[in-house]
Amino acid sequence: MDIANSALRLAERRGAAGKAPPLESSKAQVELANARIEARTADAALEAARRELGLLWGNAQPDFESVDGKLDALPQRGSLDELSAALGDAPLMQGGRLAVALGRALLEVEKSTRYPDITLSAGVARDNEAGRNMAQLGVSIPLPLPTKRKTPIANWRRA
Repeated sequence: MDIANSALRLAERRGAAGKAPPLESSKAQVELANARIEARTADAALEAARRELGLLWGNAQPDFESVDGKLDALPQRGSLDELSAALGDAPLMQGGRLAVALGRALLEVEKSTRYPDITLSAGVARDNEAGRNMAQLGVSIPLPLPTKRKTPIANWRRA
């Protein structure tokens, strides 16, 4: 941006001295405006990169100005036992275990809905003509009707 400022000052001086047309000063002003826009864009990209790096570290509001380190030096790998132990805590493994647990729970729900619920009921009714109370018992057994749709249990067995 300093170069664009210098070019603008030089163009204005040349225009005031009559050695350059006024268009040169206008071009220098446009170049300065473009340089300011590029600087703002670069600042916004830098801030976005800071936030993204902070989020990778678990910090939503990063408070660092710069980072440094050796990009060509890799950390030492752990032993096979350490890596195997850490594998169980990996997010993909945890997600896989949760997906399997969810599938099993859904399978148990589907198994429980295969058989209809039998309902027993009991009550007392008054017979006004006879002038007495009567005990009533009821049993409700829904009839499972066959359907052509594939059951989730059959889908589970195929997978």
